[in-house]
Amino acid sequence: MTTNFVCLLRLGALTAVLAALVNATPARAAAVTYVGAQTDLGSRWRTPSVTKPLDIDGDFILGTDGYYLVNLPPVTPSYVSAMTILTTTYPGNGNYALLDKPTNLPALFTTGTMNPFPGAGVSTDVFRFILNDQAVGRTIRVGLLVDNLDNAAANAASVTLVQTNGAGASSGAVVTTAAIYNNRVSDWIFFDVAEVSAGDTFIVQATGGSAGAATVGGVVFDSATSFEVA
Repeated sequence: MTTNFVCLLRLGALTAVLAALVNATPARAAAVTYVGAQTDLGSRWRTPSVTKPLDIDGDFILGTDGYYLVNLPPVTPSYVSAMTILTTTYPGNGNYALLDKPTNLPALFTTGTMNPFPGAGVSTDVFRFILNDQAVGRTIRVGLLVDNLDNAAANAASVTLVQTNGAGASSGAVVTTAAIYNNRVSDWIFFDVAEVSAGDTFIVQATGGSAGAATVGGVVFDSATSFEVA
């Protein structure tokens, strides 16, 4: 009786150790890649008659699955469990870019911006989103709105999309201070996130430009199944 009890104790301890080892194993990294940019798109991010070559679902509507733009009520994609702005925001002014108002086309709204001031050359966290099980098997295209300001000097110097769990997959920094991004006509920077697991968390990071600001006007989500992308 005593021997059996001791064996059970040892088996229980071994099971606990094995469980701890499994839980301590780092989550697998997703694949995070920079896809490209569409510059000077202007106001028609939701107008399907305007061609958008990097719109992954092919309907020429950015943010079909969801979006979080300053000055618009956010729409959460079905595969996102939470999305959060991690900095202060600024509502803009009459000289900020106008974009399609999704709930009242062809009306326009004045954009604002996520508005961190980390200092020139300093990186900061701007936006976070967490995926759920509906993201598994999909390639998610994340678009960042930039260059929608009244002052190009306040643009971020670069933007990056980083996985903060798992092995920390990262897109690498995409420079956003080239001349094509600094004419105050709205541009979009696109990243793909694939091979994901439920619970994967990603952060948009931005580096302060010459004025010390690291602005991002908004984030949009579109997606396709892995089969459709292949």
